[in-house]
Amino acid sequence: MRVQSDRRCRHVRELLNRTLISLHLLRRIKYYQLPCKQQWNLACFYDEKYMCYCTNRNESREAQCFTIGHNEMNSCQGMSNGGCLNGARCFQDQLICPTMTLEGVVNSLQDD
Repeated sequence: MRVQSDRRCRHVRELLNRTLISLHLLRRIKYYQLPCKQQWNLACFYDEKYMCYCTNRNESREAQCFTIGHNEMNSCQGMSNGGCLNGARCFQDQLICPTMTLEGVVNSLQDD
């Protein structure tokens, strides 16, 4: 099974320019709203510390970011193995009555 390229969570290096990428993470993260505002089809992106997903709010797009615990178990409520395939991790926007569920594959994928 392949991840469709338009559903792949992209690394932030693919979304921001070199000047912004060269900033320290604490300065760079304030620009993480830009990819969601500029690319309406973008579902999610990540860096070395954060997983971000794009949400619609009041006719605007926002990045909702949270820290990635590389060794923690993430599973979506009510789904065996999180409902995710190929070693992906499952993330929800809220524990109770989630409105969005994303699968994130943080490891790089290569075409066969």
